[in-house]
Amino acid sequence: PANKRGRGTGTRRNPVGEESTEDDGGEEQLEIAAPWLPALERLRRKECTARRPEDNICGPVYSPAIWPLLKAELRQVKAVFRAIWFTLDMVVVEAVTTLLRHGVLVFVILDKGQCWNPSCNSHLNAIVRMTEWGVQVRVKSQGTCHEKSWLMDDRFMAIGSANASGNSMLKCSEAVFVSWNEEHILQHSVHFEEMWNKSEPVDLEALQLHEAGRGQPSNRASAMQI
Repeated sequence: PANKRGRGTGTRRNPVGEESTEDDGGEEQLEIAAPWLPALERLRRKECTARRPEDNICGPVYSPAIWPLLKAELRQVKAVFRAIWFTLDMVVVEAVTTLLRHGVLVFVILDKGQCWNPSCNSHLNAIVRMTEWGVQVRVKSQGTCHEKSWLMDDRFMAIGSANASGNSMLKCSEAVFVSWNEEHILQHSVHFEEMWNKSEPVDLEALQLHEAGRGQPSNRASAMQI
């Protein structure tokens, strides 16, 4: 594509702690538009990232094979995991927080409406668990963020109908497109950065106060939310 950018990111700015090689005239350094980029660059320097012919494959995967495949790929993550989810629960979050014990950076974008009025009972508890483990969580406030996608290092991506919940992964009929193709991963990395910069940090304290004030979590799940 004409707007093709470097692998794993879109706009690159000076990371905190890195000195610019240009004379900036004493101005403050710009923040990183994609905070996962330094970790991916360190991974590329550490390992050969040349792709094998068999890596450039892609295609659909259907239930019940989706969750076993995603869990297997999660175990291969070495530096950065990025995801955009509509709803989630502890089944998926437990698998993701395991990555943090191995030093992986995790970035998650959620739908703001689902955070304030979740259709999954353990949605808020899952967010709390993620933030406790150091996951950087943001919410997309403009419109409904119904996307469900997974991006692991700059090696694997999955996008499709499956929510990040045990109900979706273990009980529902779902379909996702998976790919180890470099161009697909590049395109989705740029998309993730755009979504990240359109989102805002989750206000966990406000969510907890809201949840305490309205009693038990909602079981509401319209046909449009499934």
